[in-house]
Amino acid sequence: ADAAALQDYRALLELLGQRIVPCGGTGDGYRTKLINQVMMAGALLGVAEGAAMARAAGMGGAQLLEALRGGSASGWMFDAYAQRMVEGDRAVGFTLAMLRKDLQLALQAAGELGVPGVLVLRHALAVVDSACERHGPQAGVQSLAWAG
Repeated sequence: ADAAALQDYRALLELLGQRIVPCGGTGDGYRTKLINQVMMAGALLGVAEGAAMARAAGMGGAQLLEALRGGSASGWMFDAYAQRMVEGDRAVGFTLAMLRKDLQLALQAAGELGVPGVLVLRHALAVVDSACERHGPQAGVQSLAWAG
């Protein structure tokens, strides 16, 4: 939105979120969310595969996570999901269905913008589709770390 509209609605927006960042013109905030979801999906799949390897190797728990925390693999996605993925915690926060919806919208937007390839996005969507078939769309995204 333009600066005047943003100022008119700032009080309402502050009730809905922690940060208000102008992203450009009409539709750019929506596109910013889709860009975030594409980047997040790539990081989430990396954490899921690492967690699956840790479980397969019989590794896990606080020691493994402490060794990785603060290194190049750490970050918000690691902090939010690594422990749940390694330990098999199935408590649902963000569902596979919500992630799939966002990735489908991002793929559509990429096509409309003429972005070529989008290989990570296409791969992430395929992995999420497969996880939805295995675990159900209402499973938490941490189920991406479980083969069965």
